[in-house]
Amino acid sequence: MLYNKKIFLNLIFIFQIVLLAPIILLIILIWPFFKIRIGIIKFYRLGSICLVPEIFLCDKKAGKYKKNEIFLWCGLGKIKNNYLIGKLKGILFFPGFILYPIRNFFLKFKYMHRHIYCQIKYDVKKKAFKTYEKLKTDQRFLKKYGPFVKFTQIEIKKGEDYLEKNFIKSNDNIILFGSRSPIYENEKYISIRNSSIKTQIKSMEYVANNNFKAIRMGRDKIDRLNINSKKIFDYTFSESQSDFLDIFIASRAKFMVAGVTGLNELATVMRVPKLVVDFANFNIINNWNEDYTPILLPKKVFSKSLNRHLSYREIFEKKLLDIATVDQLPKDCQLIDNSEDEILDATKEMIDLIIHHNLNLNYEYKKQIFFWKLFSKFYPENLKIIISPNFFKNNNDLFI
Repeated sequence: MLYNKKIFLNLIFIFQIVLLAPIILLIILIWPFFKIRIGIIKFYRLGSICLVPEIFLCDKKAGKYKKNEIFLWCGLGKIKNNYLIGKLKGILFFPGFILYPIRNFFLKFKYMHRHIYCQIKYDVKKKAFKTYEKLKTDQRFLKKYGPFVKFTQIEIKKGEDYLEKNFIKSNDNIILFGSRSPIYENEKYISIRNSSIKTQIKSMEYVANNNFKAIRMGRDKIDRLNINSKKIFDYTFSESQSDFLDIFIASRAKFMVAGVTGLNELATVMRVPKLVVDFANFNIINNWNEDYTPILLPKKVFSKSLNRHLSYREIFEKKLLDIATVDQLPKDCQLIDNSEDEILDATKEMIDLIIHHNLNLNYEYKKQIFFWKLFSKFYPENLKIIISPNFFKNNNDLFI
């Protein structure tokens, strides 16, 4: 059955390429004069909708592309946030049934990769390559140009009125919280990125008791907070959620505390720093804009046979977290989420960093330099992100 389906899809692809051959030929022939590239935005992924256009527009405004470089875009899947798409200016969208097959055709030939807007990594030994979305740019560009989403005065009033109704005033300091749940997209598997919002409640209560307002973000209606406090707002279970409010609320935050979810990129788009908790995917950390992700709080891996947590060196050597789902881990291993106290300590560190300005990132990074050098041996990236200092101190044996 699968074999027949593959043959059928290949026949459809060949038919599409035959029909689109004149366009393909035109793109190739005019390359010396007009360098056309095709870009994809995964409409069904909030992170893609947030970052792919934001990074492209930053680079474009910074003069990274010449005037004869033309970018044609298509979107895939159901749109996760219509408000964001509606705000995009300077991006030309074309039907996916035209551009997507052409892009796939160009991907089959290395020489044609110049016509694709994406990050391509080549494996010389295996004579293969992988494509990734461009989710990162020069951090100076993000700071210089600010968000490309600009609110109108009407929108600002609408957003402020909504928050006011939920006991959040325009001068309140807001901290956002969020997690990636197992009900995301009705998944039939357990992602290693999943985490529970319940482990963040202690942190919400802490910030609420220290002159902040806490807002729980996200659309996955799981684990209602049921906290009787006007300083903690469970937006996830609000009856008035909207694509606009998702963005507006993010813009009002001092920082965000969240698991590895598209919510993080709402923060990046609005230039809001974030503490990423329950982090596991070290292999994709190169996609992160580190100036807006100053602190990480990683998960641990417990070995049942050894009856101890594995060091991160062991994790990197065995590529245990270069995976997507929990069932891909060896049966001997168990992925351990962050505890509520670990998240609380890291939240306090973010308050020290963002609000009080008395956490020195460079100093903390130097204390962790041995670990980051170890990390770079397995994942050749040069990042200035730090592990939560308290977590690093309390689990020092795991980082050597």
